[in-house]
Amino acid sequence: MNVIGKLFILNLLFISLNSYAVTPEDFLYPDALEVECKDGSPMQEDLMYCVSGSYLDSDKKLNIEYKKRMKLLKGTKKEKLLESQRLWLKNRKYKCICEYSAAAGGHEAPIYLIDCYAQENYKRVKFFSVHDKFHRTLILSGFCFLKIAKISLNSSFFPKPIKR
Repeated sequence: MNVIGKLFILNLLFISLNSYAVTPEDFLYPDALEVECKDGSPMQEDLMYCVSGSYLDSDKKLNIEYKKRMKLLKGTKKEKLLESQRLWLKNRKYKCICEYSAAAGGHEAPIYLIDCYAQENYKRVKFFSVHDKFHRTLILSGFCFLKIAKISLNSSFFPKPIKR
């Protein structure tokens, strides 16, 4: 088979994989937040309730954090966040589909998929909060530096200028 034929087949495979990708919503237990999660249970249904609940919770938290930031930002910073979020969503999708594919055919495949999405959502929420703390620290450290500089300039440590 020539190179063009191989590229055609590879492209066809890529298009077919992207045309239908599984999502957590394909397997979620929508009432998972109303049912108590039985941690440690090996039962398929219990595991599905736990990961479904975790995903729904993480998705809700992520949406709140993202919307909060979008309201605060303006102009290019808002565009950068939107671009970053779109890229993150693609990466999350491909990472979790790979985990699902590794277990394809098994009963645990949906559990891996939903759990992967939930864990990635929680990581993104944590990223947002760490970014906030860093930003606040940066602002505070700049403020403290200015205060120290002002105190130092007004102190007797520096000689007073001579008036002529």
